[in-house]
Amino acid sequence: MLKVSRLFILLLAVLLLIPSVFTVAEGSSPMIMASGNLVVSPASITDTGSEVKVFTIVVGRTGFNGSSGALNIQVNQGDRVRIIFVYGDGDLRQDNPHVVIIEGYNIQSDEIRKKDPTSIVEFTAGQVGEFRFYCSVPCLGMDNLQKGMLEVNRPKLATSIKTSLSANHLEVHHPNIDHFIPHTDMIHVIAYVTDENGGPVVGALVDFLFSTSFGMMKVASNVTEADGSAHLLYPLVSLRKMSVAAYFRGSGSYVGSNATSALIPDASTVEEPETPYLSGQNMLLDPRLVGVEAHVAATLIAMIAIVVGSVWVMYTYVLTRILKIKMHSSRKIGGGS
Repeated sequence: MLKVSRLFILLLAVLLLIPSVFTVAEGSSPMIMASGNLVVSPASITDTGSEVKVFTIVVGRTGFNGSSGALNIQVNQGDRVRIIFVYGDGDLRQDNPHVVIIEGYNIQSDEIRKKDPTSIVEFTAGQVGEFRFYCSVPCLGMDNLQKGMLEVNRPKLATSIKTSLSANHLEVHHPNIDHFIPHTDMIHVIAYVTDENGGPVVGALVDFLFSTSFGMMKVASNVTEADGSAHLLYPLVSLRKMSVAAYFRGSGSYVGSNATSALIPDASTVEEPETPYLSGQNMLLDPRLVGVEAHVAATLIAMIAIVVGSVWVMYTYVLTRILKIKMHSSRKIGGGS
């Protein structure tokens, strides 16, 4: 019984470790170009000629603008917004860098520190709602830099505006060790969101979905730029026929829209037959074909193997003990007769 208890405790410990392993794996690279995230830097700021709402925010260990309480910024949908993040820990002897992320808009500031004390982000507030901004890197006073809020209000007396979405640019970039992941094809998708008058809808969040053996699956999202375009650059596990969908769910005055296109590679490059399973005696789902990153897929397979193996070890041990008890009982009964 003591051996069974130890084995059971070991199996329980493995099961408890699984969530933490996935958390580390999935959070190891929160912002990569391949996932379609947009990083706005001073070099990408353009002068649209329209009025810009400017906010200056001091980022320091005591909080945004020196307060650990909530900091709210209110703008209207369609406003051009410029936020100047200023380093607020200049009185410290050591450096205390900060990087601020605005959720929902896929915006990340440059690192601000003693040598680079300012970072400017500029964007159009195309989505209505409340969007949290916070410092994303470990730093002194990080807990005080988690309560920023960007509030984008719907314009008063605004009427519903119909939109249209097109995803007519699908291009495959073949492996190039200077630019892309070696031996991995990259698909480049451009979706355009326009209003009922044909004008670009700026700052709209567009979701990108790929077809898999289990239906359409979201792989990334991005916001539209000044010309109404949202870009996606994503690695393909295999070059195959597939559907690509783009969804704008609507926001504020803008009504949602969507579009679907088909990627049909050259017949000589298509990998056939398409299968979602790994080769082997038993059919095991290949997680890479349903949008799971390679390192996460490897961890997933390893954890499944450990759990299945532990279950079989437990089953074998218990069965062996039962057979021994049965044999011992038989001998005892035979000896008694």
